[in-house]
Amino acid sequence: MEPRPDCQQSRSAKCAESCPLLLSGTNEQQPTYDGLMARARTARRELERERKKLDEAKWKLALLQPGYRRDRPIAVDSASQIEPHVRGMTCPTCDVSYRVLDHRATPEGRVVRAQCPQCGRTPEIHFVLRERLSS
Repeated sequence: MEPRPDCQQSRSAKCAESCPLLLSGTNEQQPTYDGLMARARTARRELERERKKLDEAKWKLALLQPGYRRDRPIAVDSASQIEPHVRGMTCPTCDVSYRVLDHRATPEGRVVRAQCPQCGRTPEIHFVLRERLSS
């Protein structure tokens, strides 16, 4: 773009507002373009923050469900039912089925370490055999 004839590429106050060469030489951009870009980026950031807040709220709610805490285990009839049960469970934030990473017996019952393939969360899901409940 060529500067206006009366500008002579000077940085005078009278042509600084309208000269495209002067605008392009600084960090300033045209207000409409910059304003729209800033708004789109800001909107994306706000949506991302809201999504993270919602995911955390879903996770806190899931911790109240049976199995996610040691004091609220899921009761099953047999140890062979545990891993299929975990694979049938979904991550509360992503709604994707868990993968079983580890299954171990503890004095309180059984503990399965699972992982969500999408978000990577690795909850420990607690189980107790029904025969242990009756005795």
